[in-house]
Amino acid sequence: MKKDSVNGIYLRRKNKLIMSAGTGKSSKRLIATLMKNIQGLGYIFEPRIIALLETYNLDELEAFSRFVVAELKKLKGADVVYEPMYPNFPWQIMEAGSIELYFNALIHYLSSGTILPEYEKEERLPLHELTRCTKIELGSEEDLVGMFRNLLQSSTSLSATDKEDLAWFLRKHPDFEILPENIPLKENIAIVATLQLERIKNDHELLSALTHYLKTATDVLRFAVALCDGDISLASNTVFKGFGRKQRRLILSLLESIANIDEDMARYNENWKRLGERLHPFEYEKQYPRACAVFKKLFEGESIVTFSGALQKLLIKMILCSLLKCLSSARENLRASLTCC
Repeated sequence: MKKDSVNGIYLRRKNKLIMSAGTGKSSKRLIATLMKNIQGLGYIFEPRIIALLETYNLDELEAFSRFVVAELKKLKGADVVYEPMYPNFPWQIMEAGSIELYFNALIHYLSSGTILPEYEKEERLPLHELTRCTKIELGSEEDLVGMFRNLLQSSTSLSATDKEDLAWFLRKHPDFEILPENIPLKENIAIVATLQLERIKNDHELLSALTHYLKTATDVLRFAVALCDGDISLASNTVFKGFGRKQRRLILSLLESIANIDEDMARYNENWKRLGERLHPFEYEKQYPRACAVFKKLFEGESIVTFSGALQKLLIKMILCSLLKCLSSARENLRASLTCC
């Protein structure tokens, strides 16, 4: 892993850095200068980081300084130069006439925000105020791995940034040691599955790794959606791309290995129909007969009996049988009463 890249994520998420001792010695004046620069952005280093910086030579300290200051500026939005329409706000607005303000706004609007009025910026005294600084702490590999493992074990939906960070780390981490035994959130399973596809080249090993996490037909559907950069929550429709033969066989193999796929596929029958058009399952009917049989039912509109549907029919049958027995018993009782009369 490139340390700067992972430290950028680590700094953004936990205000921590992974550092090691340098190969020289830095002056306290240079370190104090760096501290002053980050203090202006609202940050300070903890003592352990300062102690490590004292072991850096000039080149190491300069590279570290460029990285940290650039990352902190991005976090604070200080890496963007903003051009205000009225650089001497608020007095400039208070003293300007209504016509001047109107035409400035009109020209700015008609130029799609590209034209600003030209004003000479007046010098103003710098702001001197005490702000509470965020402490940047020394992190560790264990804490970093734990951070991503916690993301994988989250029971709530991840943000787009969370998913990007997780995908980046899983791609860069050589041994995928952060993968837990169980991943509770189905969306995370889809992300992990697509990254396993990138990492494992042996077909048998890949199928074994994926079946560990993809337990249902809906899991397989999310995996296929993730391969097409679709909505893995399945809240919106996905435009499925054309799959290569290897990917088509893989998806069908995953389906074939799962028990009771009929009912699971029936829940998202329209999604499976669209996916089936890209998988061409009937080309592999001999290898994957169970999966192909369900696709045939879906394409032909045949009703798939679900567990709840079968249970409902059974309950109705039991109720009807009980009702018929009651009616039969009542009839016999009525007949006996009439005979006695």
